[in-house]
Amino acid sequence: MLQLAAVAAVFGQTALPTPERPRGRAKVAAITPHPLGGCNMGDTVENGVVDHKGEVFGYRNLYVADAAIIPEALGVNPSRTIGALSERIAKIIAMEGR
Repeated sequence: MLQLAAVAAVFGQTALPTPERPRGRAKVAAITPHPLGGCNMGDTVENGVVDHKGEVFGYRNLYVADAAIIPEALGVNPSRTIGALSERIAKIIAMEGR
């Protein structure tokens, strides 16, 4: 908990203790959902950071190909979506010879 408290303090927050599990069950640490967003995909610089190819608007050959381009939670584990988008962006980069 000490490390979590230190990280939370950096962001001006307070870490909550791991909830106790009912007797007879293993005690496990709480986890967070997959972080998404931050470099959202959009049609223009006004509504996104990258285009449909993962290229940052205004910065040729600078690409983002991870969960940051997904603007919000998908409602399911996003690992396959992240992988598919990353593979698509890599294929586009290769096809364009960049």
